[in-house]
Amino acid sequence: MPLKGEWPRSFRGKLRCLRRRKSSTYFKYASGFLLLAALLSIKNNFGQEITFKTHKTGQYDISNYMTNKQAIDPIAEYRKLRLKIDEEVKRLEELHGADITCHSGCTACCVNLTVFPVEFFAMLEDLKEAPPLNNNLIFDESIPCGFLNEIGICRIYPFRPIICRTHGLPILFLNESQEAPAWEVSFCEFNFRNKSGIEFTDEMLLDIETINAELNHINDRFITAYHEKGFLAQERIPLKSLCESFKNA
Repeated sequence: MPLKGEWPRSFRGKLRCLRRRKSSTYFKYASGFLLLAALLSIKNNFGQEITFKTHKTGQYDISNYMTNKQAIDPIAEYRKLRLKIDEEVKRLEELHGADITCHSGCTACCVNLTVFPVEFFAMLEDLKEAPPLNNNLIFDESIPCGFLNEIGICRIYPFRPIICRTHGLPILFLNESQEAPAWEVSFCEFNFRNKSGIEFTDEMLLDIETINAELNHINDRFITAYHEKGFLAQERIPLKSLCESFKNA
């Protein structure tokens, strides 16, 4: 069994679709790191156990890292990863054509998220450089994702997290929730509705494990360089914190 992020691109054979994920369960399979990380104790490079932690809502400023090249570089790497994923998503949408029914205004996969620090700070800087209309960033906690407007359009769409960019597509992930870990394919229940017994080859899938591994590596570099904030490995920040941080930027 290959390690996370190391499965060979020359993936042997074909995978049948093992699940049509309900929109409400999509987050389980494609988060920046699987939600399992929120429930398990993990170990760092020194073998010490650390626990998943989510920062409380609050203001996060980017002033300290703006003059720290070691912290700026991971931000640039994150943006390159984001562009690479956008290109891969475009390729898959063109490949699958009408089988992908995702469209503007569909909010089936939208949920309130937490993200790694590198992603949060990149988004915060992006919003400062290209602020929303009237500098008014709104987060409504009463709806599935607080950044949706009244017609279901994302207010931060150009800068949305990586997970949001992968919504709906057939993804390959390593299911470790069972005794024997196995590769599985999952996609939104509203896609591929006119097909059954679908077989996927590697070029038809989004490799979420490699994406997760790359994102985790970039985030590790960021939190190491931005050590004064005291972020832990696998620590995440609620997206809703963007509002307060943006207003006070």
